[in-house]
Amino acid sequence: TVGNKSFSIISKYKFPFYHFYAIILIIFMSLYFLRVLKVAHYMKLAFIIAVIWVIIGILNCIFFQPLNTLNLNTILLSNFLVILMALYSLYKIMLDDSIVSLIRYPHFWFWTLFLILWSGTFFFWIYIEMLSKSNKNYLNFAQYFQAIINVLVYFGLGLTFLFYPKFKNT
Repeated sequence: TVGNKSFSIISKYKFPFYHFYAIILIIFMSLYFLRVLKVAHYMKLAFIIAVIWVIIGILNCIFFQPLNTLNLNTILLSNFLVILMALYSLYKIMLDDSIVSLIRYPHFWFWTLFLILWSGTFFFWIYIEMLSKSNKNYLNFAQYFQAIINVLVYFGLGLTFLFYPKFKNT
């Protein structure tokens, strides 16, 4: 099946791509997080976050997970931080009295969908790590379940962009 073939590819080559992806992901998500929350000097803060994450990525490659292994430490840490950012953003959105309707506020939908996606992804990586060591029978189920979550979330993001072609400050 497709799931077994994709996992065998991941197992065979160990994708050094994930070492860079997790760092780039958290940098861009942090930039969006700081921008949406209207943090003063958000570009300076984003630069500091980028430097810290590059250092974390390099240290992880040197001491814990070299480029020829799956970078689970940084992936899980970045997923956890995106979940925290989503929860905090949703909290701040709920407290904002200037937002009349949450359903019409696009950042509410973005952060809700990010929360769903990255919670599922966080669970997926932990589940895959455990299944790859113990019981590979349920591996296809986990991969299909993650694919369904991805399709639904990206469909929701597409609808959000479709219905809100021009963002308004609310």
